[in-house]
Amino acid sequence: MDATTPRALDEGGLFEDDSDLAENQEFDRAVARHPTPCSAATRRGAAALEKALRYKPRSQRARNLLGLSLFKLGELDRAEAIYRG
Repeated sequence: MDATTPRALDEGGLFEDDSDLAENQEFDRAVARHPTPCSAATRRGAAALEKALRYKPRSQRARNLLGLSLFKLGELDRAEAIYRG
């Protein structure tokens, strides 16, 4: 196996949605910008999480943070949809 060949999952390699490193780095930056749910910047954090979910729509971490943020903002229908999705 050369340096460009991804390792298999059982070898500690890439996961299914980790195929593009640049996307993953952008996702990590967007999630890291999320403030704590009780801060005044929750709305900006929710927007950053929505952006992160465009890169990894199945990320449970980002979905949970977004659902919590929406709940704190009083957007209960959207929060429920995130949690049920």
